[in-house]
Amino acid sequence: MRMRCVGWKIKTRERYGGPFNTTTDFPLLVIGNTAGMAFLPPLSLLINPFTDPVTPLRGAQKAAAAFPNSVLLTVNTPGHCSLAATSLAASKYIQNYFRDGTLPPPGTICDIENKLFGPNNNFHGRSNLEDRSLV
Repeated sequence: MRMRCVGWKIKTRERYGGPFNTTTDFPLLVIGNTAGMAFLPPLSLLINPFTDPVTPLRGAQKAAAAFPNSVLLTVNTPGHCSLAATSLAASKYIQNYFRDGTLPPPGTICDIENKLFGPNNNFHGRSNLEDRSLV
């Protein structure tokens, strides 16, 4: 995929240059994903299961470490976007954070209900209305 904006000569006047590691008034919830290739078994020996060339998990780990009292919520899913796959557990943690500031326990890893690629296990057909509204 070609990004047409790469060659643009426009520079912003409001560019923030730091500091990037500071104490925030409220702890941050940082969300990252493993971008695992568990759904491509023939390639599993060739591809590191914890890589995403655009937004690797280590970037989320560094971001969470830079802000005191912040927590990294990891979603065990392939792809580029942490919330692209259905994860009821992740959705509940995110809802709790925005509702009352509750952070998940450090080291929390949420699995997904539906694989992005491969057979679908019909999460929406077997879940209640409240859970479906979250995802």
